[in-house]
Amino acid sequence: MASKQPTESSAPQHHPQATEQPAIFNPNPKPTTLRNSATIPITRTEAKIADSKRNAFDVLREIFFGGKKEQFDRDAGLSTTVNLIGASYLAHVTIGSQVLPLLVDTGSSDLWVASSDFHCLEKDGQRRMETPSPSEAANVENEGNKCKFPMTYANPNVSGGFVPDEYFSIRYGNGQFLYGSYGVDDVSLGGITVPNQRIALPTAGYFKSSTGDFAGILGLAYPAMVAARKGATPKEPPPPPSLVLGSDTVNDGYEDNEEKEGRKENTKEEDIDEFGEYDTWFFNAVQKGLTKPLFSLALDVDGGGLLRIGEVVDVAVEGEFWSTPILKVNLVGEPRAADNFTFYTIMADDYILDGIPFSQVTAHDTQPRTGDNATPDPPSFPVVVDSGWTTNVLPPSLVSAFYDTFPDPKPQPVVIDGETLFAVPCGVMPPSFGVKLGGSDGESQTVLEMHAESIVISRLNTTNTVMNDDGVTEKTVSFCALGLQPGVEFAGVLGDAFLSSVVAVFDVEEGEMRFAQRRRGGLDGAQGREEL
Repeated sequence: MASKQPTESSAPQHHPQATEQPAIFNPNPKPTTLRNSATIPITRTEAKIADSKRNAFDVLREIFFGGKKEQFDRDAGLSTTVNLIGASYLAHVTIGSQVLPLLVDTGSSDLWVASSDFHCLEKDGQRRMETPSPSEAANVENEGNKCKFPMTYANPNVSGGFVPDEYFSIRYGNGQFLYGSYGVDDVSLGGITVPNQRIALPTAGYFKSSTGDFAGILGLAYPAMVAARKGATPKEPPPPPSLVLGSDTVNDGYEDNEEKEGRKENTKEEDIDEFGEYDTWFFNAVQKGLTKPLFSLALDVDGGGLLRIGEVVDVAVEGEFWSTPILKVNLVGEPRAADNFTFYTIMADDYILDGIPFSQVTAHDTQPRTGDNATPDPPSFPVVVDSGWTTNVLPPSLVSAFYDTFPDPKPQPVVIDGETLFAVPCGVMPPSFGVKLGGSDGESQTVLEMHAESIVISRLNTTNTVMNDDGVTEKTVSFCALGLQPGVEFAGVLGDAFLSSVVAVFDVEEGEMRFAQRRRGGLDGAQGREEL
């Protein structure tokens, strides 16, 4: 979300104790950590908790059956477990006759894959360089291929042709963007094949993958948030609106306000095409009875994991599953998001910082409240459960209070793989951090603890030279990024750092998320299948 790379940072750049403003919404290595933070509202959003779960089935029935009273058969359809590979959590997806590595992302909706004629652009939309030809694609270090797609989709192979009068156009929160046509082809994952599925085939964009191991993204969020626009000619997405959170300005990937305002002046309201709509791969599979209306994830913080479609992934957990409703919260400031399920958005009952509830912590003080201030004040900010983010990104007030529980030296901003993240020396044993979920009666509640290795992430590391205690000589210190980074004050993300400590169930029929504490080493011996 130290020194920073303004053109690549993607998020709010603030932390109460930082002397510099670190870029925190681009935790290495995935560009889908670049959610469009620039559209988060500046005031607390009314979370429609009461009707979210009650209306979840009605919403799905409206989508799939036109409001008729057909029932989902939870015993029908295939369930399958898919191995996820590497730190980007890749699934091998078959599109037509091609097998492509796609990043599994619960925080976006479209399935997109770079087309064979993809052109890398500069941030100003001017052409920069080309993706290599298929014969060169394996060489992701090719000097001219700064977009670093390991392979592309051969457009002539699209079996169902191209979609007329609608196109794909998306902008991420760091200013990166993609646009191009939609095509139609059969899409298979783990033995589940959806025929004639719409796929996005971007042909241009300002985009740079730091890992170079994925050809696109498999979005699993609700269809309401697809990046479809109505029009015959694909266009670069419009720049995001200005947004100020109190005295802190959200960084949306532009160098400065003058640059942003210049782009906005060149984008007239009448030139912005309306949003389109279509059924995405997972929801199409459910509609066609190919699988059940839920999926689950179990990730390893060091890379790899399991995605089970149609059932709860079978790995070792401690205790039972706890549920919390998926909320209707408009986090993108768009009318289409006002009354629809959009992302897997929940609200925790509290956060536990080294044993102390955040609701009992005063600002910058980890001592429990006493006297007149003893009544807990539960957090009321929504969070998106999003596998496209490497770290958790939470309100600065919460993150600052958690950082204060660390022993000296406190977390500090360092540059890791070109991104500025708060980090600590790698050998530090972190204080505990937990997410509290449960009923409002205060009795049926649980705390899901993040594993220590998910708080101090060893694979995100760098070596810095610092002064010894004598202030004269130097020593070398290895720093590891923290799994909690500061973001905006009224919303957040629970990313891979949280998901790697739990089993997460995304139940779209019941309109709820379910979580269980995962046993350490719970993925040992668990196997899925790859689509080859």
